[in-house]
Order: sequence, then structure tokens, then C-alpha cells
Amino acid sequence: MIQIGLGEYSHWVFSQINVNLIEESHWRNVYISFELEKGSIPEGLSDPSILVVIDEDTVMDIVLQNEGCDCEYKLTDLEKEQLTKLLTEKKLLNPTN
Repeated sequence: MIQIGLGEYSHWVFSQINVNLIEESHWRNVYISFELEKGSIPEGLSDPSILVVIDEDTVMDIVLQNEGCDCEYKLTDLEKEQLTKLLTEKKLLNPTN
């Protein structure tokens, strides 16, 4: 997790994710709440969650949110890869993505 505008970052390891899927046409929005195995949530995030936007079977964006809105933090590529793997395990993505 990186705070936009700052060079410092931390790496989260997710222990569990809970998903809420909303489908509209070919779009799927996956809202994720999570628990961490490694890392800590900074004071600036009071209610963090993640939005994954999927077009058919392609992940278009993965956005870290606070209280349901975009925030000044973003996920690292390693965290995004980890989430993609977890979504594949939950059968929300095909293994080829």
C-alpha cells in the first residue's frame, strides 16, 4: 500500500477477503472487505475496502477505498496480484487472467 505523493510504502498480505458482487451488463464490480495477515492499516484509513472492476473476464482496475470512496492510498502491484489470485480461487475470475 502506497500513499500517493510519498515514497514510503508497506506491503499487505491478506488473510481473508469477503466479496460483494454487483453485475451490470458485461461489467462486474467486486466490493471487497478484508483482514490482514501482515501489515497494518494507517491511521488515515478508517474504513478501508477494495473495488475491483471487471469487464467480462478482464480486470480493468483495482482501487483501494476509504468509507466507500477513492482515497489517497493505492495498492502495490504485488497486492493487486494477490487479490487477483484470491478472486480466481473464489471463481470470480478465470485462471487465465
